[in-house]
Amino acid sequence: MNDMLPLFNQFFSKGSLQRFGLAGGFNTLLFLILIEIFYTIFDESSAPFVWAVSWILTSYMAHFIHRWFTFDTTEPIRKTIPLVAILYIFGMLGSTWTYVEFLQILSIDIRLIALLNVLLWGAITWLSMRVLIFKHVKEIKLHMIPTMQEE
Repeated sequence: MNDMLPLFNQFFSKGSLQRFGLAGGFNTLLFLILIEIFYTIFDESSAPFVWAVSWILTSYMAHFIHRWFTFDTTEPIRKTIPLVAILYIFGMLGSTWTYVEFLQILSIDIRLIALLNVLLWGAITWLSMRVLIFKHVKEIKLHMIPTMQEE
């Protein structure tokens, strides 16, 4: 299994949009499972509550999954947790707004609009996390940078 890790990292390097998408898919699966668990506890009239609690819990978990799996970071957790919370709130509001706008201006299937909207906001979230929150540290191979002597 450890022999496959370098190959995995080659195709899905830390900080990449692909790796973010894999983690996001896992986070979404956890979200859906949590909703189903809560639906066995609460009745359907609690749907907004179930959605909100599931969203908050899995967003918190997603922070740690992205911190460990997706990005290389030296940013302290006490700084990244509130920033991710703000980003997720912004993303929830922004994606709702763009979804409504897309519904009004695009004449394509509603599911395709939802998919496009998720992809758009996934890319915005990835870029925001990579640059602003986790400040992904990419390893620079110094031997690949030409020096004055080599020119």
